[in-house]
This record gives sequence, C-alpha cells and structure tokens, in this order.
Amino acid sequence: MSGANSTYEIRLRAVRAVLEENIPITTVALAYGADRTTIYRWVVRYQEAGDKAGLVRRAVSGRPIKLEEVDGDALRAMVLSQGDCAMMGNLG
Repeated sequence: MSGANSTYEIRLRAVRAVLEENIPITTVALAYGADRTTIYRWVVRYQEAGDKAGLVRRAVSGRPIKLEEVDGDALRAMVLSQGDCAMMGNLG
C-alpha cells in the first residue's frame, strides 16, 4: 500500500475486522500496531457516518507552510546567500 489510500485502507480493514468479524478491539489494535482507543474512534466514526466516509483522514490544524511558492533552487540560493553574509560578518 502507498500514499493516501494506505491509511484509509488500513482503517477500513480494522473497522471491518471489529464489526463484521467480531474480533475484539484490543486484538485488532495489536494486529495493526495501533492503540485500542484509536481503533475504537475509527469504529465510532464509521458508524456515525454510516459508511466509509467516516474513515477519511480529516484536515488538521497546524502551522501553515510559509514557502509554498519557493522551489528548491530558489530556497538553496537564499540559504547560501545568508551563509555568505554570516561569514562576512565573522571576518571583521
């Protein structure tokens, strides 16, 4: 599995193991290397949504990306130019 689908597919398999195969949450959690409260939360979200939509990763808050429009070459040039300035300051 790869990319964004892997998390969704793992969640779906874990939820189905609990709901359809009646495997205890603690057993599923051990098998998937997750905490039992995480599996429980996935099951609840699945049931509340009434379908697989409850398992899609939600956007989370966090620090916004400041360098969205700067490509790798431009960033490298900025960092190197800062290094030159810092080194010049040490010469005096």
